[in-house]
Amino acid sequence: MSEPRGIFSLSPGFAAQFEPDGDAYVYRKSWKGAAVLVSAAERNAFVAAFNRSVALQLLGLIAGLAAVIIMPIRFAFARGPGTVIWVVIGASVLSAILVTVTLAAWGAPARALAGRAAVAPPLSASDARRAQWTKTPWGQVVFPGLWAMFLASRGLERASPVAPWVWFSMAAMLFLAAAGVAWLKWRAGKTADA
Repeated sequence: MSEPRGIFSLSPGFAAQFEPDGDAYVYRKSWKGAAVLVSAAERNAFVAAFNRSVALQLLGLIAGLAAVIIMPIRFAFARGPGTVIWVVIGASVLSAILVTVTLAAWGAPARALAGRAAVAPPLSASDARRAQWTKTPWGQVVFPGLWAMFLASRGLERASPVAPWVWFSMAAMLFLAAAGVAWLKWRAGKTADA
């Protein structure tokens, strides 16, 4: 079964919890839990359910953001701090709901397979990190660096209402984080090859 690929897709990370093992798959929750044997049909059903959940979350996010941004402006809030506060509160509540639903969808296989016997013990912390970094697509590692360049370009605009140093400091922090993540992924690949 093919999963959607892309910088923003969660599906490859979710599907990576299922490692091929002959005609079946071995499931490890968050790449490190105890290994549980599942059939290809079960794995495909879990991935399809997760993909449906992500699609519904995206639709909910679009509708929620529209409501969070449009409603305070539409219903007699004057431009000013009142509108911003309601938008921030709404976006925070929406983010909390989205994270909760995503974590519930991510943990669905573990809940469904809770009664099944493990075929291997959990991975050590270092083995789990190595496995996670080697399975992370390079696009997800590189994208924050590109976003950092966009933030830096915002600081160069004279019409920007925010002080340039704010844009440059955000860009620098994001670029350093992206460089650190790239180094971790590269190092994990080198130790996996050794």
